[in-house]
Amino acid sequence: MKKNELIILKFGGSVITDKENPFTARIDVIDQLTREISEYKGKMIIIHGGGSFGHSVAHKYKIKEGYRETQQLVGFAETHLSMQKLNTIILQRLIKYGVPAVPVPPLSIITSENGIIKEMGYEVIEKMINMNFVPVLHGDTILDEKMGFTIVSGDQIAAYLSVKLNAARLIFVLDVDGLYTNDPRKFPKAKLIEEIDVQTLKKMVNTFKGRKGVDVTGGIAEKVRWIIYAAERGTQVTLINGNAVGRLKRILRGEKAIGTYIYSKI
Repeated sequence: MKKNELIILKFGGSVITDKENPFTARIDVIDQLTREISEYKGKMIIIHGGGSFGHSVAHKYKIKEGYRETQQLVGFAETHLSMQKLNTIILQRLIKYGVPAVPVPPLSIITSENGIIKEMGYEVIEKMINMNFVPVLHGDTILDEKMGFTIVSGDQIAAYLSVKLNAARLIFVLDVDGLYTNDPRKFPKAKLIEEIDVQTLKKMVNTFKGRKGVDVTGGIAEKVRWIIYAAERGTQVTLINGNAVGRLKRILRGEKAIGTYIYSKI
């Protein structure tokens, strides 16, 4: 696939769900985002996080840590089911606004080794986008060659696909304006990083550690890890606030919007 044809969107669980209330989707935000997406006519893949649907269940059963006891098997299944429920909500809204969205459960196409994707049957995804479908994936429970099973984050899936499918852009839709010099929720004077090259971002990785709540996939530090992975391999990465009406629409139009832009240093 040629560069500049494919956009990958990653919806953070914190923007599409209420993380304070288990299994609560933010329907108003999902509606707003899907309306903005519906105006875009190019090739697209959507990936979403778990938020209040997936993380609490996965945390309860320690799914991320791998297989240790038989009780986890039900927890594995329950976590996957909870993600499917959120996925269905998102699919319903996309289809409502005329987006030909189709589900692709990562459990069925991905295996990992020590938590890192080893194999992905992405060919079916490529065929879908060539037919102008919009595949919708999500963070999920998957089988792991060393651990038995684990959790694969939507961030890792998004970065992996952006490289494999030579995506033009990878857009992270968050509940804040982008990357900050510190946690903006705790430090009001934290400044938005509007532009940064990937080499400088790599030097800042340690500043993002420890910024997370109930997030079994590693919080912002793990997100930055996969941002770097994609940007180093030539994908243009942008982070924007999904709560801000119109920003996603502007980005999809190729216009500038408030956010963080990460580029490869040449």
